[in-house]
Amino acid sequence: MPCKISIISDGTIIENKLDGECSPEEIFQSVKDVAVYHEEKGITKFVVDCSTFESNDRYPTLNAYKIMQLYEELDAGRSANVALVVPFEGSIKEHLKFFEMATKNRGFQVQIFPDRKNALAWLKRP
Repeated sequence: MPCKISIISDGTIIENKLDGECSPEEIFQSVKDVAVYHEEKGITKFVVDCSTFESNDRYPTLNAYKIMQLYEELDAGRSANVALVVPFEGSIKEHLKFFEMATKNRGFQVQIFPDRKNALAWLKRP
């Protein structure tokens, strides 16, 4: 599976690394898997690394809404902080900027970063 989930930073952050081509179904499953870690460990900080992600999604806007719906159904928590690491080039950035705005409008704490270092710094802030 091109989605790898791990716990980092002394157990305080869940990382979901999307590597290579991922189908929408694989991404939906990774969101569900992260929710299990969230529920079991009580971790509320997440980094989703899309720096090497390649989308084959024909309906990215619709699927962004589906992911938000999954967040709500899984009770991912509006108090959680989600940092998205997104490359500056390509259409993926446009789609994830839309996702960032739409999730913020629904009360989620989501922020896009150009690199993992800045994403982790945001998550580690007091």
